[in-house]
Amino acid sequence: MKQLLDDIQRRLAAATLPDGSPLFAHVDVDWGQVDFCEGPPPVKFPCALIDLQSAEFSNLGQRAQVGRVAVQIRVVDMILGRTSAGAPEAQREKAARVFDLLREAHRLLHGWTGTPALYGRLSRKAVARARRRDGLHEYTLTFEAAVTDSSAQPQYVLANLTPVVTA
Repeated sequence: MKQLLDDIQRRLAAATLPDGSPLFAHVDVDWGQVDFCEGPPPVKFPCALIDLQSAEFSNLGQRAQVGRVAVQIRVVDMILGRTSAGAPEAQREKAARVFDLLREAHRLLHGWTGTPALYGRLSRKAVARARRRDGLHEYTLTFEAAVTDSSAQPQYVLANLTPVVTA
């Protein structure tokens, strides 16, 4: 699962806009950077914060498992300025940038896999808005992927088929 989160982070961080600028100014693991802050959050906007939401596993046998992992990507942008119908078009467009970010994150990740031997293709499952009091515009994308975990399988020595105990 660590590799899945790492691959998503690298993919989003490498994404650029048509003018060559980064799609996101900050891409990181979500450790609460935009929550419970006194003062400005320690991120640049727009940002994408990635975290594991949940995972459910079933046994394959010989201590291997297959699971469905849900990954959340919080897309957060700061809105500065008016957003009403009477605001200048450029200002309204910048305020609605979060929807372009959501579309691009979906385009980049839906159907994609970075390490096929460890997890299957990502599939978008949900988009949810978070209501905030601080003026940040936040949506959470949830993706799912199938993962295979054989890390608990015994490793056998070929000569005598005795399990090798690993700590």
